[in-house]
Amino acid sequence: MKKITFLAFFLSFFYSFGQYDVNVFNSEVTPNTSGMWIVDEKQDNEIEGSYRLFKNDFHTGVITTKDGKKFKVPGLNYNLKADQLEVKISKDSVYAFDTASIVEVDFEGDKFKTLFDPKKYRPTLFEVIGAFNNQSVLKHRSVKVKPGIVNPMTQQKQTPDIFVQEFTYYVTTVQGGLKEIKLKKRTILKLFNESADVIQEFVSDNDLSYKEDDDLKKIFKYYNQNS
Repeated sequence: MKKITFLAFFLSFFYSFGQYDVNVFNSEVTPNTSGMWIVDEKQDNEIEGSYRLFKNDFHTGVITTKDGKKFKVPGLNYNLKADQLEVKISKDSVYAFDTASIVEVDFEGDKFKTLFDPKKYRPTLFEVIGAFNNQSVLKHRSVKVKPGIVNPMTQQKQTPDIFVQEFTYYVTTVQGGLKEIKLKKRTILKLFNESADVIQEFVSDNDLSYKEDDDLKKIFKYYNQNS
């Protein structure tokens, strides 16, 4: 009965926001995604940090499905450990989306696209850092537990274990694949070909970094506005 109640709420929830998005996106919204109900995993109190994109808070996001339809979803987060989008329905239950059924999700300006992960051999979400000449620079996030320091004499922990996010950057290839890159000046400038000198001057004049996401987004925005 509890799951039936959740399901009824979930469907009515999408219907109400679907009506809202018909006006915003001027298209009929009928969510076309698959997923499953799961019990919300309790955070291990002995491990600091979070395995979710937004710590343990849930934010509003706009999901684009494979058929091009968009719908607004409050209570959305990205579980980096399970590598899936989740909607919090109640205190103990969440709905986990099938990543393969989603094309894109926009967290208030931060866009993530579903692409095939060459390391995991399955679809996963990549944050879009910037676009140029029909290609993109992408950021993949994962999470691991960094063990705390243990006193060798007492075998007691001096510092707690902590969830740590790890990042890998890629550039899309002309053939549609992904090539791993390091965020270095030479690597980034090479992406702009004959415009490299102009970009280098822009970075210098505005005291930007080739290694910071926010600065890279400014660089790509400038390039696209002036190319």
